[in-house]
Amino acid sequence: MQKIAGTIMVFDGSGAPEFLVTKDRQDQFKLLLTDFNEQKTPLANILEALKIRLKVDVSDLRLSELSNVEVDQKKLSLFIFEWGKVSTKTIDHYSAVFQTEGYQFKAPRELRELLKRIDIRGVPYFNKKG
Repeated sequence: MQKIAGTIMVFDGSGAPEFLVTKDRQDQFKLLLTDFNEQKTPLANILEALKIRLKVDVSDLRLSELSNVEVDQKKLSLFIFEWGKVSTKTIDHYSAVFQTEGYQFKAPRELRELLKRIDIRGVPYFNKKG
């Protein structure tokens, strides 16, 4: 089954980006993945995963980037979100919720192995099987 990937980007105190990731059984970082339900758009699928799995109020998110990527030879649409205007307290609250689900924010320098496995292709895959 085709998957869709997503992450949320936040900026630390110095303005550097951090990305929401989790670890797999091999202790490697990975993005949030969800199955592609053909009854919904890819965007609706990833927003639903954020809302249901991670309890995110998706109305606070802003789509920052949408790309096609290939991860471990699988083609995926990758959605990168940022929060709109939310307080540090809100982000701290979500960070605690994410940790209970095994997710955390990490700087790109900590994600080198994940980034090596991602090949960015550009145009997103819209409702395309395969």
